[in-house]
Amino acid sequence: MDLIPIKTDSGDKDSLRPREIRLSETAAKLAGIRTVEVKRGSPRIEGRLIGKVGYDETRLGTITAWMAGRIDRLFVSYTGAFVKKGQEMAEIYSPELYAAQSELIEAVKAAPGFSESRLDMIRNSAARTVKAAREKLRLLGLNQDQINSVIKRGMPSDHITLHAPLSGVVTKREVTEGMYLRTGSPIYTIADISRVWVILEGYESDLPRLKIGTEIEFTSEAMPGKIFSGKIAYIDPFVNEKTRTAAVRVEAENPGYTLKPGMYVKAVYRFDLSGYLKSEPPLLVPAEAPLITGKRAVVYVAVPEKEGVYEGREIVLGPRGGEYYVVEKGLKEGEMVVARGAFKLDSSLQIQAKPSMMGEGGAPSPTGHIHTSPSPTPETHSGHAAAEQEPEKPLSISPVFKQQLGKAVLSYTLLAEALAADKDKDARKSAEDVLKALASVEGSLLPATMQKEWETILESIKDSVASVRKGSDIAGTRKAFDIISKGIIAAVTKMGADAGKPLFELFCPMAFDNRGAFWLQTDQEIRNPYFGAQMLSCGEVRRKLSRDEN
Repeated sequence: MDLIPIKTDSGDKDSLRPREIRLSETAAKLAGIRTVEVKRGSPRIEGRLIGKVGYDETRLGTITAWMAGRIDRLFVSYTGAFVKKGQEMAEIYSPELYAAQSELIEAVKAAPGFSESRLDMIRNSAARTVKAAREKLRLLGLNQDQINSVIKRGMPSDHITLHAPLSGVVTKREVTEGMYLRTGSPIYTIADISRVWVILEGYESDLPRLKIGTEIEFTSEAMPGKIFSGKIAYIDPFVNEKTRTAAVRVEAENPGYTLKPGMYVKAVYRFDLSGYLKSEPPLLVPAEAPLITGKRAVVYVAVPEKEGVYEGREIVLGPRGGEYYVVEKGLKEGEMVVARGAFKLDSSLQIQAKPSMMGEGGAPSPTGHIHTSPSPTPETHSGHAAAEQEPEKPLSISPVFKQQLGKAVLSYTLLAEALAADKDKDARKSAEDVLKALASVEGSLLPATMQKEWETILESIKDSVASVRKGSDIAGTRKAFDIISKGIIAAVTKMGADAGKPLFELFCPMAFDNRGAFWLQTDQEIRNPYFGAQMLSCGEVRRKLSRDEN
């Protein structure tokens, strides 16, 4: 292959620096280059949480027996009934009540005779007796109107009617007609659900962004398209050691009782980053502008004094807020960065063996050359660039993280075994165990550039386990297992897992109408979780995961 020397333009006053590249106006249009100005702004982080609807504990009421007796009648005989405050709920027979009413009636009848006595002690004693008899009935649960009614009637009654202390829904009925009760025995529990609590699971990465009073929006699959809202009223000061989450309580109005206690919800919160780093709004670039690899982020900046010239520059990124990244270091306000087409510029620099996203350095050959025959391919040039650049060091993953993920993978294999054995009940329990095990994995041990990916995988698996809870048959569980498998395999492949056993990736080409699906096992004997006994051995072992992955 003949080589022809190229004359460099080092003597040109407009010669390019190692990180610069020049495009003509036509070339820039063909490459689709679009630049935007670096500005200051107030981006907002959008975080997602899951949780479920619960009762407002301040709006719960219990009807109890204030005396021993027997339930002779229940006016509300089933749970779920709506009742109003003051509504009759139950009638109790009580000999103790009869005796107390008799004492009051006798004391009232005797009072006029003692009131005519000349002795103050006797007159006061009669008044105290009436007062004590009235107080005794009050302590047995009678209100003043009922006590006055007993005096007016002049006849004791051995029955008392209990009334609802608040409006709401009967959530528990503890008795049946004919049952005998002790003092303090619960009869009904009533909940006012016109206002509910939504208990969300806040992960450690979410907690610094959540404050009392933060507005939360949430949705439920029971009402697609309807968005509910509420404010955070309480954040648990302790983190659950098993799930690594803290309870976040949102109070929400519930007109029409559309939110049912026990419903699962997905919530969204928004966190303003304007005061996160500095007192003034931070610098922002579009999320598609930086090329991120490992710990490095590269953007291409238009050089103002050189028309058509773009300079590659390493920057330090802060948190992402929606469609923008915060820039901590490396750019100035007013500079123009390439928002679209940066990868094409970077590829050109790689071909020229100049510094680029994939390598901090680049050593072009002292004597440039071109191929005369045969014509070079892009792959050939890429090979030259790769050979001349120092390869980037792989990210180091904490061994503790790998061990934690390995335990979660072993829980996942139990889920696969249950489905292979057609045991839906066991599979549902195993799915919950997988979620608990994953919740114990400390994502904060990962490099910062991988934490977002881990959160995405975790969110996908959470949604799948939630669908398992709501599913009614093993077919639905298997569909959810497919999504769980994708998340587990992605995590193991990219982050590594120390399961203490070898892990094998298997593939069934016939699953889901021949779409195919993957799963993991700790051995090579095929036990198909997608078909179970119907086609237990259908599938193939695709690979044994490498040491980096297992």
